[in-house]
Amino acid sequence: MANVGVGDIENFESKIRFALMVIPPENIIAIAADTYGKNITSVTLEAWRTGKNRPSKSKLKLVARVLRIDTMDFYLDFENFTDVLASKNRTSAKHKEIYKKRVKDQLAGSLQLNAFSRFKPALLERLFYKINGFYLVYNYSISNIPRVHIALLHIKTLQVPFIGITVTSLRGGQYHHYTGTLFAVRSNLHIVMETEYDRHDEVVMIATNNPVDTAREVHFLNGVILAGSEDFVSHPSAARVFMEKLPKRYTRETALKMMAKIDTNNIPEEYHRLITNDLTKDNREYVLRAEQLSAAYMETLKQVSPVKQ
Repeated sequence: MANVGVGDIENFESKIRFALMVIPPENIIAIAADTYGKNITSVTLEAWRTGKNRPSKSKLKLVARVLRIDTMDFYLDFENFTDVLASKNRTSAKHKEIYKKRVKDQLAGSLQLNAFSRFKPALLERLFYKINGFYLVYNYSISNIPRVHIALLHIKTLQVPFIGITVTSLRGGQYHHYTGTLFAVRSNLHIVMETEYDRHDEVVMIATNNPVDTAREVHFLNGVILAGSEDFVSHPSAARVFMEKLPKRYTRETALKMMAKIDTNNIPEEYHRLITNDLTKDNREYVLRAEQLSAAYMETLKQVSPVKQ
């Protein structure tokens, strides 16, 4: 094995994709800096994940230490690699299978848009630091049920050209978990997320305004949600969606507790106006639309918000 190099690692991209699910990129970056005094960036990890670049021997050794494995474990076949990595990091069998399936699904194809290359990393970084955090998400059911749905969305990781998100949806007293990706194109933010495999397969897409060039602090995002499929029925439908950013002091636990206490039958009328799906054909408004909110209207929303500032 003395002459084996980094280029001899088979399926390296798949292995690093799996590793970045076991230990998220922001944790790898923090552990490398805090424990080993070494620098590794999200841009570097993304280049490895997408196959644009491979690590040097020193970087590979650093990442292996952060992942609690031996450098030579990367030379195992994919199945054995995932077994070793999951065992060393106490990843449950259920989540190991979920992560493996996601990696295998990604091998079937990848999202390549020219718009990503035009949205520069520096601009994406500026966007991330402006919008990252927790949001309460309000929308009416897209299945024509007159009930307000509420969820907690966390904009949490920067992985150029994407931003990682997680969503916890509260429906009928039960929590449903989604993971996904946010990316920016011109004046819009696009979110694509999916349910965890142990529940049911659902893909949801959201488009909102892009506040990167607004001078003021971000408090709300306004947009449209697209989804989804149920058994034997397809709903090519849309609904307006309104997202309220929580103050920085909120943790996931405190945000979920607050979300569970909100009476969705009694949300402010101003919120209802932003998520209503009614179309007035007399005014030729045949499509749902959402626009950048004015500063005056945002002040009104803050006054009636059920969120404690």
